[in-house]
Amino acid sequence: MSLAIFRRPEQYTDLGKLAEEHKQHDLTQDDRNALVKASTRLTTPTVIGTLAGLGLGIYAAFRLRQVRVDMFNAFRAAEKPTHVIFADGRKEVIPNITPFIQPTRYGDMATYFFFGLGGTILGAKILPGAAELKLPIDDSKLIITDERLLG
Repeated sequence: MSLAIFRRPEQYTDLGKLAEEHKQHDLTQDDRNALVKASTRLTTPTVIGTLAGLGLGIYAAFRLRQVRVDMFNAFRAAEKPTHVIFADGRKEVIPNITPFIQPTRYGDMATYFFFGLGGTILGAKILPGAAELKLPIDDSKLIITDERLLG
């Protein structure tokens, strides 16, 4: 996600003022109500999708953490070789890598963060998109009469 969303260039401010002026002077109260209804119709599935995605992301992170801990415990309990003997009789020590693969608190925090973030983003994108596909489009009310909008 880019930080460009927080920038407010001058051209967008001008377009926002033009849209607000058009909304106040050129639209009837029914048109304004239709705009408010359309915006709230998409807000509800977005909130539900975000919360569902967050919950599923946290659940997936919890399950992944359990699997990582179980695999580490199985690895730690397994009998591991300590030396390798080569054909020429040379004997080399195999280092113990158990401390390097042990699950850590920071790894757990990163897992929960990224799975939660990914679930939130996917839930906020997929559920509202599916809800929007069910909505009918009424072309009969889409008439542009303002010359400024026709460009």
